[in-house]
Amino acid sequence: MDNLKLENRKIIDVCDLFVTFKNNIESLFSLIKADDASPKIERLPIFNIPQEVRQLDPNLKYQPTHKLTFENEDTSIFLGDNVIGFDSSKREKEDINFISTILKSLKDEIESINRIGIKRTFNIDSIDNFLELKIKNDGNNDSLKKLSHIQLKEDNWVVNIANAENNNVVINNEKRNGYIVDVITFFENLKNCNYEETMKKISQLYSLQEKKYKKITKSKL
Repeated sequence: MDNLKLENRKIIDVCDLFVTFKNNIESLFSLIKADDASPKIERLPIFNIPQEVRQLDPNLKYQPTHKLTFENEDTSIFLGDNVIGFDSSKREKEDINFISTILKSLKDEIESINRIGIKRTFNIDSIDNFLELKIKNDGNNDSLKKLSHIQLKEDNWVVNIANAENNNVVINNEKRNGYIVDVITFFENLKNCNYEETMKKISQLYSLQEKKYKKITKSKL
């Protein structure tokens, strides 16, 4: 996804894993390094909610409590009681090597992995060449533009399309026209997923996501 066109602007690019850690996540901080450098650690607001409450609430259980950043890295790390995530939104392309390095350093601290997911959100001017819907609406042939949300689903991917014009979407103080698109790829209900298998699945998900992205934007493969 190098050299993003203005009309295909990336907004979010996140990879996250739903996990069970063997120990408290604060014991992991000293293990996480990039080029022998330690990260800057920031507590997120959800940290102030008691852990007992976070574990019982399904909306909180997989939310990160800490953000870790490195001075010379564009990819940041999010850690929570049952999640580790990598935010590559500032990059033109995800950094598989960085993700691999961090997960390898934590492989002995992860008891199990239940789900691996990747989400890319971007802005596009038109979806006419990707999706054509014919909906009778009082004789109006422009029905697609009246839909606020469209969702396409298959075994391990979901595409959400929101009409930015109808919703008046504003991101970073800028109104986005056209459509906001989420491409989500995932593996779930995983069992006995070790480090090597995890990295293989992450690479597969990024590859599938890129194919979906290029199909939507009609970029050349």
